[in-house]
Amino acid sequence: MGNNKTQSADNTHKWALAGEIVTSSKRANKILAMAIAQGTTYLVPQARNVAIKLRAAGK
Repeated sequence: MGNNKTQSADNTHKWALAGEIVTSSKRANKILAMAIAQGTTYLVPQARNVAIKLRAAGK
């Protein structure tokens, strides 16, 4: 539907991870630790990448 110029810049730093919307690297790291503890190997690289992207964005 075209570009929405009124959309806030915050919306670009939201990621779906482990069934929830993650907006901070702190939360992504908690999910990463949980994934390692539970042995959900598919979630480990996803959580690691989301944490890196959010940290780079200053979130």
